[in-house]
Amino acid sequence: YAHTAQLADQLLDPHRETLTPLASVPGVTAGHLTDHTDALAWFTAEHQVLLAMVQRPHRPGRPPEPGSWRLARALTTFLQRRGHLDDWAAVQRTALESATRAASVRGQADALSGLGRACARLNRFDEARAHLLRALDLYGQAGIRTEEAHTQLYLARVWARQGHYPEATHHARRALD
Repeated sequence: YAHTAQLADQLLDPHRETLTPLASVPGVTAGHLTDHTDALAWFTAEHQVLLAMVQRPHRPGRPPEPGSWRLARALTTFLQRRGHLDDWAAVQRTALESATRAASVRGQADALSGLGRACARLNRFDEARAHLLRALDLYGQAGIRTEEAHTQLYLARVWARQGHYPEATHHARRALD
């Protein structure tokens, strides 16, 4: 599922930064998806299974699976575009827990960014800003400049949606820088 989800996400959003592929496991291959339509159909058919897969590593007594936050990240474009905002927020909360337990700074930053964007779409602006600012800090620490700029832009959007244009302009300029 993780391999196919990463492939499907790339087909839905080919301009999104791709992560290093997960290590191959003998006998495991990604599904055969060739275009946007295939990817969308696969995500639609597997939606509930994928949500369950993200939650799976977080049962009591189970060690964290380092790929769990990656699966959550791969679901982001589909959940966002289909308007599954509550699922998007829940998946990102789980991803944050998984990435924190796995000590993955990149995973934490991606989960916080996704959670902030989901909260913004749910009109929970204070929560959105808090998550986005934490993501911004982690991207900065890790030197992931492109995602730092994207997070600045999303902060600008959050401020603008609330009519706080000086703050929005500040973050938009930082994104440009």
